[in-house]
Amino acid sequence: VRGGGGGGGGAGKEGESGEKRTGSGAGLGFGATVRPIGVVVVKDGKVSWQPIIDVMRIVLGAQLLGLAAIFAVRRLIERR
Repeated sequence: VRGGGGGGGGAGKEGESGEKRTGSGAGLGFGATVRPIGVVVVKDGKVSWQPIIDVMRIVLGAQLLGLAAIFAVRRLIERR
């Protein structure tokens, strides 16, 4: 779960006695992101937990690891 919030404020002019005061201001915000991590399965009167496997995240991690390995090997070869 990720989230973020915001706030706001305002500004106005101070009027003299009897004058109408003017000003403006406002603001507020919030956003959130949620990812499922698993599902509860009820089957034949039995309950089990099945984690969700994010294949794209696994593939991306493997690609980044492979890229790091390529750079490490390249650096080792250049030092020789």
